[in-house]
Amino acid sequence: MREWFLKWEKIIIWVVAVVFVGGIIWWSIAEYISVGQSTTQRNAADGTYTPSRDEALAVLTKDGTDLKHDYWVFSNELSTTLQQLIAYYKQMGMDPDELFEEPYVELNAVRSLVDGKVLSYYADKTNIAPTKAEIEAALQQVIDENVTTDEIRQAVIARYGSIEAYKEIIRQPMTTQLTRDKVNATVSQPTEAQYLAYFEDNLETLQSEGNQVKGAHILVDTEELASSLLERIKSGELSFTQAASDFSLDTSNAPNGGELDWFGKGQMVKEFEEAAFSASSGDLVGPVKTDYGYHIIRIDDKKTLSSFEDFKNQSDLWEKAKETLESENYTQWLADYKAGEKLDYLLNDNVLAIFDQYVKETNESEVATAVVAFRSKLEPFIVIPTEGKNAWAQDVDPRVSALFLKILETENEELQKDITLFDRAKLLKNSLNPNLAGLKMDEVLNRIAEIDAQLAGTTEGATRTQLLNQKFELKDVEEYLQKTDEVAAKGVALSEVDQAIEKLKAAIAQNNELRLMGYQELYNYNTSSKAVIEMLHTMMPNDPQVSLRYYQSTLDDLLPYIQNKSIYLQYRTYLEPQMMEIQSNLVGLAQNESASIDTRVTAYESLLSMMESLEYFEEEVVYLKELKTLKPDYPDIDLIIKQVEEAIETARLEAEEALKNATLNASATTAEATVAN
Repeated sequence: MREWFLKWEKIIIWVVAVVFVGGIIWWSIAEYISVGQSTTQRNAADGTYTPSRDEALAVLTKDGTDLKHDYWVFSNELSTTLQQLIAYYKQMGMDPDELFEEPYVELNAVRSLVDGKVLSYYADKTNIAPTKAEIEAALQQVIDENVTTDEIRQAVIARYGSIEAYKEIIRQPMTTQLTRDKVNATVSQPTEAQYLAYFEDNLETLQSEGNQVKGAHILVDTEELASSLLERIKSGELSFTQAASDFSLDTSNAPNGGELDWFGKGQMVKEFEEAAFSASSGDLVGPVKTDYGYHIIRIDDKKTLSSFEDFKNQSDLWEKAKETLESENYTQWLADYKAGEKLDYLLNDNVLAIFDQYVKETNESEVATAVVAFRSKLEPFIVIPTEGKNAWAQDVDPRVSALFLKILETENEELQKDITLFDRAKLLKNSLNPNLAGLKMDEVLNRIAEIDAQLAGTTEGATRTQLLNQKFELKDVEEYLQKTDEVAAKGVALSEVDQAIEKLKAAIAQNNELRLMGYQELYNYNTSSKAVIEMLHTMMPNDPQVSLRYYQSTLDDLLPYIQNKSIYLQYRTYLEPQMMEIQSNLVGLAQNESASIDTRVTAYESLLSMMESLEYFEEEVVYLKELKTLKPDYPDIDLIIKQVEEAIETARLEAEEALKNATLNASATTAEATVAN
């Protein structure tokens, strides 16, 4: 999950920043405060209360000493930020797992909030914190831009007592944002040299985006028509706009005279792109043949980017560079400032502190080594040695258990890499050409270079085949020598790889025993974590209860798409095979006589829910009758069967009536046509 942390770190930082943006809609700010700022924190802000250290989630420190509470992070701040993050993730179609991913979301959010406190510290120390007048002006701007009607004004007053009271509520987040803006303006502005370096480093990408054409086109289906229209347009007999409107097959822009937005390379088909970029502003080009037909292209304007001055003149690309460089400058400044001022933070949340330490240690050293070291710290608190076998500690926070399981899995991955390395080294050793086995690396590379030179002058025949075979043998020797060094770096001699492999496999097996025990513990914790259910199903595929939870979870993910008919029809070819697989497995569980009655009943209930959503009522009746056989006293089972059978009969009668009416209408239409004739 360390990879998840790194992958989403920038998004989390961005969303945390958005929480405090002064320009967000005022209802969001109000919600931020109403949920996110406690009475304690408000009183602390106005000096009427001094919070204790225990009330803080994170404490900013300087050279190991706590700074004042102005630079602490409180739990309610994190809660609010997480609401923003989770809402963002859901909007993006992501759903962080509660045990394996959410702790990293929380940790990144806390770190970003701490960085906000660092900004406040810097602003206070350098006297660039916003003045009271600036804060008042910003608050009034929020009111002026958002409280625009009497209805809104009355709603604010009803909720907060007065407009002034509302302004006091949003004062702190507004102050935070103004501070952030001032610090950024001071430390993040790119220099001309940075812009130039950015231009040189990204020239190819910039040119693909900066070289653009603006124009219009007419699409027809024959070359003759395209040529005729082109001549008429050139002669002035017909305007381009009128020709596009009357003749173009591209209905997306024909009514607008064939107008096209600015486009760059890679956005149009090859033939169209080459013709457009080869022409000059004001040119008429054509006919140009593509898979769509024949085009007449009018070039209205062109943007080119070949120099730094061109880059400066393209405001959109310049602004994108500015944002990138400002972000890089800010990140570097923040790291340097914290190091120079010896600023750090302490977490009062034990679980977050563990995750924080894990991320730090695996970032600062070689991952495999760091993972093993961190495991040795956690294991005594999680795994309890008992007679015969180990046991999982009952008082471990499930999030910490999840972290330990991921550490075991990461360790297994590293162990498997070593097994693969040792196996490959052994295979190469046993398959080497004996005549080449004594060569050193420089000799191997020289021989390969000699063969490459000979191959350059040989295109075919037995000689080329012989040279290629020699090269392949030498490449095996090259790889063998590389693998030998890698094996030696692991402290293993080639003669000992078989024993080493057995030890590695035994270590993986021991880890897997712990993993199974840990996942069972999390499962018994009754977690809704999909990761737990999926992994345990992989490890215990024949356990009926685990399988049931797994297929229920999978079905729950699909039901929203199935229950929406338009979406289901659109993605039916993708959804239907998954539904059939789930149905088949649920049927197997429902009919599995070795499973408990409760498990089988629940499997039938899932099947019934599935059939109801798909409107497969005949199959629903079949499963209802099987459920009745399994559990005759199932509540209202006879009534439910009767209702579904009645629904089937009603649907049948309606279908017959519709068919009858359609037949009568068709007969009437035929009769009318006969009379007319």
